Amino acid sequence: MKNNLLLILPFIALILFGACEPKPSSKELFNNDWQFTISDASFEEVQQLEQWEAVSLPHSAVIEPKIVNDQWQGICWYRKSFQLPATAKGQRVILRFEGAMNVSEYWVNGQKVKEHLGGYLPAVFDFTEAANFDGENIIYVRLDNTDNPVTGPKPLKILDFNMYGGLYRDAWLMIKNPLHITDPLLASKTASGGVFVTYPEVSKESATVQVQTHVANQGSKAKSFNVLNEIWKDDQLLSSQLSLKTSLDTDTDTEVISRLTLENPALWSPDSPSLYQLKTKIVVNGKVLEEENTTIGIKYLAFENGKLVLNGDNLFLRGVNRHQEYPYVGYALSNEAQYRD
Repeated sequence: MKNNLLLILPFIALILFGACEPKPSSKELFNNDWQFTISDASFEEVQQLEQWEAVSLPHSAVIEPKIVNDQWQGICWYRKSFQLPATAKGQRVILRFEGAMNVSEYWVNGQKVKEHLGGYLPAVFDFTEAANFDGENIIYVRLDNTDNPVTGPKPLKILDFNMYGGLYRDAWLMIKNPLHITDPLLASKTASGGVFVTYPEVSKESATVQVQTHVANQGSKAKSFNVLNEIWKDDQLLSSQLSLKTSLDTDTDTEVISRLTLENPALWSPDSPSLYQLKTKIVVNGKVLEEENTTIGIKYLAFENGKLVLNGDNLFLRGVNRHQEYPYVGYALSNEAQYRD
């Protein structure tokens, strides 16, 4: 009996202490398996509608002809049924819609969780309190792209471009450990939220990269952690810094500031748009709890004596204008096509 107990003790310890291990955060595309309809029905009425079209995101509400003279404006709906992964239990669950034109409203499992004005900035919301972690969830999204005096830009009839409707950019499901790097829009703090990068000192010989990481603890216990920042280029680690250990009480947040130095940096300019990858990680007991990747370009930009100066040299700009619409696709242009343009 004693020998048997000794055999099972490691497994009991694994169960007990494994359950206490913090779960890492994750982020995945939320673009597939949507349904769509054009209707001005109320939320209560639209749930009874039977005619829905299967779509994926990005999506434009109406496919217009190449020459548009009477563009559609109105109200449309999207809905999606989904299950949360088992790892989501005990975590915060957040949805982020990169583009929802133009006024949008969101319901999860019958509960209204968000209203958002404007289709150019993302709509982000935490739906943890409305989520079903053990079964099916359903989200409804109502969009209205009619003329709006608050969001603008102007009444459609006097615009020189079209105002398409739809969930026209990527959507993301983010599962966050209660201790996490915040979403900058959800945090809603001036010059803060998420990973905020500045360049206090820049020259061709050396550059200082300041990384301000906004971390929140929405858990039921105080947490201690470090923030690790790394600068990479072409799969090569160039600089890193691990912060001092920081402690956060429950329902509090803080900003952790790190400064990294690069010797002989490849500075960003229109003629040489050099980029680096910044990896920001929350580390708890030696394990990475979350990682945010940020593409950065190191530069010094200022107005001096009435002239625009970039990296110590005068820069002359000639303005251009690019609308985000495309024939037959509307606003729902792929990321690859956006990059090509």
